[in-house]
Amino acid sequence: MPLPSSGTISMSQINTELGRGSTAAISINNAATGQYVGINTCGSPYPNNSQPHAMSEWYSYNHSASCCTPYGTFHSSYCSGCNLIYQYHDGACGFYTVDQGCHGPCGGGCCCPAFGVYAFTDCSYNPTNFCIETTDWYHDGTCGYYPVYSFICSC
Repeated sequence: MPLPSSGTISMSQINTELGRGSTAAISINNAATGQYVGINTCGSPYPNNSQPHAMSEWYSYNHSASCCTPYGTFHSSYCSGCNLIYQYHDGACGFYTVDQGCHGPCGGGCCCPAFGVYAFTDCSYNPTNFCIETTDWYHDGTCGYYPVYSFICSC
């Protein structure tokens, strides 16, 4: 349990907060500089390294404070199936995820047909040879298309 934020703090309370026996011999300087156990700098406030040390440096010190990243801080992103997932810190040294839905960057074109899948055929008139030429279009894996000219003429 953290030390009080105001009022009197005793050396036995500091010993107890540091996980030592309440009646163990203690020096304010040795305690503040981590001579007995390391000072947990994850919580705030914590004793500083500046001499002379004072009892007031121990107000609200929590030796069990967690070094967890604050809630809502972005951590990473990854793909799961066709969905882009954002991962955020939960404030308790874990994470929570937010599904961003279907996005192209996942899996090289996720949510789009895979590379090489037939999409459609486009016909155009070629006035040079008086033919109707066809072009087959295929998915490029990133929600776009690429052509394969078949030049099949229907005159």
